[in-house]
Amino acid sequence: MPPEVAALPRLTVWDAATLRAQLESTDPTTVLRAFAMCLQPGAPIDAVTVPLAHAAQRACDQVRAAEAPRPEDTVALQLAAASLGQITPDQAGAEVDASLCALLAMDDVTTRTHAAHALWRLGRLPAAATGPLARMLVESDGAARKAAALAASRNAPLLANDLVATVQATPHERWTVELLDTLARSAGDDRARKRAVEKFLLDQAKAVPRLPAGVAILTAVARLGLSGQALSTLCALAADADAAVALAAIAAIGQLGEAARTARTPLLEILARLDDPEREEAICRVVVGLKPEADELPVARLAQRIGEGTDRAAAAHCLLATTNVGALRELARVVKLRHERASEALKPVLAATYERLAGEPLTPPAAAL
Repeated sequence: MPPEVAALPRLTVWDAATLRAQLESTDPTTVLRAFAMCLQPGAPIDAVTVPLAHAAQRACDQVRAAEAPRPEDTVALQLAAASLGQITPDQAGAEVDASLCALLAMDDVTTRTHAAHALWRLGRLPAAATGPLARMLVESDGAARKAAALAASRNAPLLANDLVATVQATPHERWTVELLDTLARSAGDDRARKRAVEKFLLDQAKAVPRLPAGVAILTAVARLGLSGQALSTLCALAADADAAVALAAIAAIGQLGEAARTARTPLLEILARLDDPEREEAICRVVVGLKPEADELPVARLAQRIGEGTDRAAAAHCLLATTNVGALRELARVVKLRHERASEALKPVLAATYERLAGEPLTPPAAAL
């Protein structure tokens, strides 16, 4: 029998007075621990929003003043940014805004990512954040770009000038879907601005490679919604022989959300003839987000891939099968048969899928002794 593992001691969450005192300490290690405490469930973070913001600002100042910041100083910035994002939105004030803007200006990309996500979660977009967020949209780090795009989506028109400046200062080969998609969002509902952005993008499309700039341009033009051609082209690229192009197009369609609902049919047609688990998984995830109707789903293909596909392909098709559980109950039998010979890694997915489809556990619980 394996040796018993001792239970970890229970963490005692500090009260507000203790947390405040630790945040106000002049000792960086004490403040680092306080930032970590702010992230614990039940921490009284709303009672210390101002001390937390001030501590985050001091942490930024200390890193800027240091010739060579210590690793723990960078960790403190990351924890500070993540902690500020845990504040209840209506409790965040100007001090929180100022600290998050300072964190957005730091060199560490993880810190900036947490700060951008915090702004999105708090529903805030201070004017001082627009430039840093626009520049984050061309980061090489995908998580940073996505966090910046989320934050910018709160009020994209506010970033219009910074986005134009970033586009002009960035070579075509570094244009990203997040950058140009946010540029399209910045036009708001103004049709004249939409047409101006569309013309600029289409003019650029003639001189850029398909990846990443070409796909980014198509995504932005599709976001503008002035015609359906860009979305149709993205759907065609989703079937491209070049896997990198296809995956980028699929991801771009997913980023469009509700604006891409008409892409369900062509994506499902591509899925029905694919034998590429990575692309199948990508399409299944996107189509699930587009909320397909039951009669659109290729039931025979779902059954074949769940029953005979690789683990990755089977899991992806299980995800798609559970979007319309009432209409696809017939797949439960296929799922059960695959479970009988499946790998241990796939069995939990199949068991959860069966329960969703059949309305009962795959294996009845053992009778009580």
